[in-house]
Amino acid sequence: MSFQDYELKKLLTLWINDGLMSIFFFLIGLELKRELLIGEINNLKKAAFPFITVLGSVLVPIALYLFLNQNPENIKGWRILGYLILRFTKSKKANKTNY
Repeated sequence: MSFQDYELKKLLTLWINDGLMSIFFFLIGLELKRELLIGEINNLKKAAFPFITVLGSVLVPIALYLFLNQNPENIKGWRILGYLILRFTKSKKANKTNY
């Protein structure tokens, strides 16, 4: 796809995927902001445990992956693990019901 001197060299599916990922992370940011301002974690004392838990649940599996995977060709695979963890936590929160 090109317009005058400007040309887009990626496939259309890659542009769509990148756009959807941007929207996904934007929505995560908005949801986090809402929780911090008016939600259940609106002060530091309430927010400390969830933030430590989230950091641990993301960093520990990534550290384990990096420790066990010493092949330089596969070392960039930690990004996939990080994305899957975020996606899983988002889906778990979406399926959570309050009774």
